[in-house]
Amino acid sequence: MAWFDFALAFVFFFASHSISVRPPVKSWLVARLGQTGFTICYAALSLLVLGWLIHAAHAAPFVALWAWTPLLNLVPLALMLPVCLIVTMSLGRPNPFSFDGSRNAQFDPAHLGFVRFMRHPLLVALALWVSPLP
Repeated sequence: MAWFDFALAFVFFFASHSISVRPPVKSWLVARLGQTGFTICYAALSLLVLGWLIHAAHAAPFVALWAWTPLLNLVPLALMLPVCLIVTMSLGRPNPFSFDGSRNAQFDPAHLGFVRFMRHPLLVALALWVSPLP
């Protein structure tokens, strides 16, 4: 049953983050809630669903994908440098592909910068940071 809860939480997390920001849905919600109301509701929903997903992931059974060895302890240490660099380089850049990125009006398609290599740098950094290795 724990796997079903995890799958349901994951589907709901994905749906809440992809459906509510689609232009027709978002404009309909903003028209009824206002921009501030939409942002507050979206943030609250995101936090609630993220908490549910974390709880469901914690309750799901552990499945070892590979045997642990002491050398695997070095993998997170090696990944932290790229994670920190990706986060640092992506926070100051306009990114219209990301949700509510900063300074998106200043985005220049002729000078993509870091966005040329990855569409959502913060999501890549998060994926590397929470890699399943010990």
